Amino acid sequence: MLIDVLQISYLSSVVVVFLITVSLISIQQGLPKLQRLELALCWVMILSPAVEFMSLLDFEIPWLVVAFIHASPLLLGPLIERYRNETDSSYVAHWRSVIHFVPFVAFFTYRLFDSTEVTPAVGVLYLTQIIYYQISLIKVKGLFQSSVAPQNKTSSMLIPQKLLMSFYFLFSAAGVIQMAGYFFNFEQLWLLLHITNTFVFIYVVLLCRGYINLLLKKLESLNQSSY
Repeated sequence: MLIDVLQISYLSSVVVVFLITVSLISIQQGLPKLQRLELALCWVMILSPAVEFMSLLDFEIPWLVVAFIHASPLLLGPLIERYRNETDSSYVAHWRSVIHFVPFVAFFTYRLFDSTEVTPAVGVLYLTQIIYYQISLIKVKGLFQSSVAPQNKTSSMLIPQKLLMSFYFLFSAAGVIQMAGYFFNFEQLWLLLHITNTFVFIYVVLLCRGYINLLLKKLESLNQSSY
């Protein structure tokens, strides 16, 4: 029963985020950079449990897609780094941004050619990448002490900055626990998956709230300009 409810919630979340993404692009004729990063983070988090849900539905997924989904959590760190730099208005050289995505590309390529299992060495590197960005988030920025973004940027945000960073930390921490459980064959892995999925659903609810607030602000500004 619980699995059925999670499946329905998961599929509903995918549809909702797709509609929000498409409608924002249509309304704004494109997306501000912060919104692109917020939605990218959301899509990555939604994709992460996709393989488990599709396997429950006996749905065959091409291995190319499966390999990408397995590697997708490694995109969270580079995306949150870009988000952090954008809110700080910090200039980062293009080549330095590209370096952050190297672990994702490496692990994705590895899974393309090895569909059997993840070796302990590769698993350690996988966990190291995620933990690195968690430490960076706390040490450099402070998990609950993120800087205040300029007003022109906060007006386009769908989720408050501190809340988004805290949410990233919780989701990535759950990913670390899941990978550790995979190596030690913990039967509680399904419970951890359910917890991770709950985080995703909460994110989607927050995204919907931000989307509605953004529309209300636009309608209010239109009404004021008409007077």
